[in-house]
Amino acid sequence: MKKYICPSIMCGNWLHFDETIRQFENNQIDYIHIDVMDGEFVPNYTLGTDMVSVLHQTTQIPLDIHLMVVHPELKVDYFQVGKDDIITFHIEATRCPQAVIDKIKSKGCKAGIALSPDTNITAVLPYLEQLDMITIMTVYPGFAGQSLIPYTLDKIASLHKAVDALNKPYLLEVDGNVSFDNAKIMNEMGANAFVAGSSSLFCKDHSFEDNVKQFRSIIEVSSRG
Repeated sequence: MKKYICPSIMCGNWLHFDETIRQFENNQIDYIHIDVMDGEFVPNYTLGTDMVSVLHQTTQIPLDIHLMVVHPELKVDYFQVGKDDIITFHIEATRCPQAVIDKIKSKGCKAGIALSPDTNITAVLPYLEQLDMITIMTVYPGFAGQSLIPYTLDKIASLHKAVDALNKPYLLEVDGNVSFDNAKIMNEMGANAFVAGSSSLFCKDHSFEDNVKQFRSIIEVSSRG
């Protein structure tokens, strides 16, 4: 099973943005994770449409656009995307998930749903066949640097079993305190896409290249499925 590394650009070095992107390319990063927060769905403001446009002009690496916004069905069209990009929205942020999925698919890119820690996996099951990715939040959305919420790990194994039965390419992504130690557990539970930030890829104790090598050595060991 292929594993995907998705660095959170929010945790990168903003003083040397170009260098960060070159590091992503040189280390064959799979996706660039972009946290879009509106100050309503979560109590924080972060990246937006301009960041997506700049990244498309700067690199060919696909984008993993994580919308932490209310009424995502009204905001998907704000973003210019390529066919390999993924737009993920929170199922808690809309009354009509199907409308958001349809809107994303109409843009010609991939669609994903994110689950906050307290949301049961049953909420996403009716939409599995239409999706390309599920993102399991292992911390509460909104801020980097939080501690892992242990009970969220059970969702990984349950959803892995559900998506494995579909017999199609699928990304089961984890997001939140994806440290080296936690990534090992998440990998064993069945995750195959990892949003990595300050606790692993951007850890200042070692170079980005060394951190990527260590991360790959962890997630490329055998896992479920």
